[in-house]
Amino acid sequence: MVYTPDLKSAPPPSTVGDREGLLARLLAGVALFALLVLALYMAGEGQPRLGLVQLLIGLGLLAPLVHLSRAELRLRRHSHQLYRTVTELRARQAELQHLAHHDPLTGLANRTLLRQRLEQALTLAERHQTRLGVLFLDLNDFKPINDCHGHRVGDAVLREVARRLTASLRDSDTVARIGGDEFMVIINDVENQSAARAAAGKLVSAVEQPFRFEGRELPLKVSVGLSVYPDHDSDLEALMSLADLDMYRIKRSLRRRCRPRRNPPPPQPEVDHTPTGRERSLP
Repeated sequence: MVYTPDLKSAPPPSTVGDREGLLARLLAGVALFALLVLALYMAGEGQPRLGLVQLLIGLGLLAPLVHLSRAELRLRRHSHQLYRTVTELRARQAELQHLAHHDPLTGLANRTLLRQRLEQALTLAERHQTRLGVLFLDLNDFKPINDCHGHRVGDAVLREVARRLTASLRDSDTVARIGGDEFMVIINDVENQSAARAAAGKLVSAVEQPFRFEGRELPLKVSVGLSVYPDHDSDLEALMSLADLDMYRIKRSLRRRCRPRRNPPPPQPEVDHTPTGRERSLP
């Protein structure tokens, strides 16, 4: 008869001994490390310490410390790489965020950011019972500059106009390029319509200053339309549309004023229709 042990009835192995053995090995390792440090300290400087280190390395007692140092170096190297990668990703994200809300040519706010700023400005104006002005600006005769001098010169004009507009406004105001040669400005906390028109006149004077580019002087003219919250309307779309319509009204009036008059026809010589003596004698 072959004896087969009953594994099901065998008592479960105890883990107390394993834990005690692990603790003992850990304490032995700590004690060994302390002894190594003490031995290196007592060896002093120079050749004795170097010889002790070589002996410990030969016996393999410093192998754990060497492996630990190498692992730490690898961890530091990977940490630096990770930090550099995260920094580059954040910079790229900030760049994409800027491109999504700004005009790439002039650096001004684009139409998307303009709408966000206008919504915020309307909310603040309603809360504090103040007025704000919406200005629509369009350069006059910009197309001939592009046609005669090229798009590079035209881009320089747009950048210069953006710079002049920004320099003439407060930090709390917003200027945006909404397309082509069209700009829009939000002026916060204006006292009344007269103050808004005075601000518009200041922008016109700034834009129409002489501009020289590569030795040539380029004439700059601009038309500005205006709407004021809440005098004209309280809706965002309506304020932008009213400023647009006002700008085109001013532009049409300027065209009519600048249109050359046709020369009147030369005077005709007077003709004497008095009948001659022969004509008077006819029956």
